[in-house]
Amino acid sequence: MPGVLYDLGRYPGLVRAVTRRRRVFGELYELPDDDASRVLQRLDKYEGREFARRRLLVTLRDGHRRAAWTYVLRARPPKSARLIDSGRHVGKRGAA
Repeated sequence: MPGVLYDLGRYPGLVRAVTRRRRVFGELYELPDDDASRVLQRLDKYEGREFARRRLLVTLRDGHRRAAWTYVLRARPPKSARLIDSGRHVGKRGAA
């Protein structure tokens, strides 16, 4: 998706972009319909007030686009944040 990714220390932070010059890459998971609301509430709590959940269009590897819940930074990243030029965060998987 269009955006900029920052290294905030223990985790990354996404800032949306209106231009497609920069891209952010991630993973897409499908939630079961009967459990989605509960899972999203738990994720909201885990992500905290620093992030806002937004439904955005993402482009899959095959070129198809889908709406997906994403967590974006509510405010500008702190000055200590380091830009991740590749748009890919390499970190511990399954931290949530």
